[in-house]
Amino acid sequence: MKKIYILIPLLLTSFLLVAQYNMPINQPFQDDVNMQWEQEAFLNGKPKLHTQDLINQSVEHTKELIRVVDSSYHYRKAGTFFGLDTRQKTLSRNEYGNPTHTITHLWDAASNSWLNRFNTMISYHETQTRDIFLMQPWSRIGQNWIDTGMFSKYSINGNLLLNKERIWDLTGGFLAYAYNRSFMYDENENYLGLLSQGVDVVTGEIINFHLIENELNESGQVNKAVRNTWHQDQWILNRQEIYTYDENGYRTGQFTQNWNFQTSLWHDFANYIFTYDENGNQLSEVRQNKNFETNEWYDWWRYDHTYDAANRRVQSVYQKLNEDSGQLTNQWLYTYVFNENGNLSLYLFQGWNLQTGMWDDFSRELSTYDEYNNRIQLLSQNWSNNQNAWYTTNQYDYFWSNYEITGINNFGQLNLTVFPNPAHDIIYISGIGSADFTVKLYSITGLLVKTETLRKGQGIDIKKLSGGTYILHIDAPNGTFFSRFLKK
Repeated sequence: MKKIYILIPLLLTSFLLVAQYNMPINQPFQDDVNMQWEQEAFLNGKPKLHTQDLINQSVEHTKELIRVVDSSYHYRKAGTFFGLDTRQKTLSRNEYGNPTHTITHLWDAASNSWLNRFNTMISYHETQTRDIFLMQPWSRIGQNWIDTGMFSKYSINGNLLLNKERIWDLTGGFLAYAYNRSFMYDENENYLGLLSQGVDVVTGEIINFHLIENELNESGQVNKAVRNTWHQDQWILNRQEIYTYDENGYRTGQFTQNWNFQTSLWHDFANYIFTYDENGNQLSEVRQNKNFETNEWYDWWRYDHTYDAANRRVQSVYQKLNEDSGQLTNQWLYTYVFNENGNLSLYLFQGWNLQTGMWDDFSRELSTYDEYNNRIQLLSQNWSNNQNAWYTTNQYDYFWSNYEITGINNFGQLNLTVFPNPAHDIIYISGIGSADFTVKLYSITGLLVKTETLRKGQGIDIKKLSGGTYILHIDAPNGTFFSRFLKK
């Protein structure tokens, strides 16, 4: 089911809470980063995957080298100062290179030291999709890791099953807010609904909030989503959304109604219309409201998107109804620029100036990459009308290293080959035979990004995948095999 997202003008931000700084704005800080990088060289002695019995043969897996981010450092401007804010370090990975233990620190300028903030542990299914995600906040009062800050459980296909969040204050002295979300699916893992609950932070009592129940069509897509609200110990109707799709399975409409308790009828609330090009790229999204005097729908806001030849979104325009003119008027412009390797190098956010009839700069993000297409720095900047120049508010530095893993390439036993590698548009697998076989593509972080059932000679379209390393998981009549490829 295709998900529809509304773009919002947000830059990358820091974690929940930040420290104070006393570092002069002109003082170089790269020396500290380089020192930390030398001191925190990537851990050695990583585990090797045991040999498996495939097709009644004992196979020793080929070692592979991939590049993985070991640590990232965040610098933030606070007032007139610009300095260290947080860092994130990967302490361990599994044999497939996926992170299993990560720690986040806050920089404390007063003590000139790092303070614990989050301890993150991740486990994976055998397919390397994420299984359990657990994040623990640090208690400065108890000087220990608190049991849970965030807990998520995923299915083997990557669907989120359970999400728990516990919001603690910075010291870890008291729990401020807590909620649970349980996601429901059918036997084919089609989305059936969601139960949202709060937790009384004093008594621990579970409190029902919302229940969403979905009706599915024959393709497993949501035809209708009904939202119920818990009130006086019972579920009562609140809102429903009715979806329509075209022959390609793309969502073309979303009709929203609210339940009126006085009339016991559904009342129209909003109507959304989506359009797509021949490649399945969303071209527009329109939100309509109803004029209850004329009983007619009118456009309230609209997004229009454009794409390049590689089907990458390069621009989005947001318009909103001007009640004075009765017309849709430009509001926001989002621009995305990619380098020659297909990496996002610039994200620019601009606002429409009614007086000049032109777009004014608001904010932007600049990314730089290494020769392996790994991002090594991201700058978040705002535009200053007073200084007529860009100034940096946040900076992220990413440090990468070669990591030796095993178990990723066992193609050699049957002379299987993935080509071309690296690839940009389509990859092929030779040596598999003529029978049907299933290929699953996973990102290096364990996210399932694509599933294909192929026959001999058929290729896999990877145009829409972002650049980076991907894991191939192939289920064939003669066994299960793993390999990898690099998307340029």
